[in-house]
Amino acid sequence: MILFTKKTYEGYIDLSKRFKDEIISIDANKSLDLVVNNCLDEIKTYLKEKK
Repeated sequence: MILFTKKTYEGYIDLSKRFKDEIISIDANKSLDLVVNNCLDEIKTYLKEKK
């Protein structure tokens, strides 16, 4: 289970703004963990490409 703090939530909002082109849509049937993992994979890939 994931616990959200206000800071964590704001972090996700900030990331979602930066990655909105990559994160086009979320299947409502997916679990939150799967969605978060997909987002983290996108972020990791992005950061690796920036190096």
